[in-house]
Amino acid sequence: MLWIGGALRDWFNFGIGTSLDSVEGNGRLATGFAVLFRVEAYPAYSLGGSWRDVSVFGNVGAGSIAIVDAEDTGDVQAEGGSMAAVGLGAAFEPWRLWRFAMGPFVSYEHRWSLSMKSHLGLAGMRLVFYGGP
Repeated sequence: MLWIGGALRDWFNFGIGTSLDSVEGNGRLATGFAVLFRVEAYPAYSLGGSWRDVSVFGNVGAGSIAIVDAEDTGDVQAEGGSMAAVGLGAAFEPWRLWRFAMGPFVSYEHRWSLSMKSHLGLAGMRLVFYGGP
């Protein structure tokens, strides 16, 4: 995922970004793409200390997914067409160096259309650059 955004307050920001995903197994390859709008809040910001580094976020947007035969011909086996996307997540950014912050996150994204549904759970590390004054 890659995002660019802006802050309305110290504890509330928004952005636009993209999600690229790829999963392979059982001789099939599923690839997806989405353009997403994000709202992120730091609900415990006023408590100070490490609580300022805890965030929750939500994404909405649209994308698509295609499943192809990864071993033989590369034939498309299923397509999601234009799919709606919605997601939720939480992050903690305890490590800082200059304007960069890093820490773990968890998220869930659901995409759906008339022909396909997709569920994606993620856990990992995120790196954030905080610009501005």
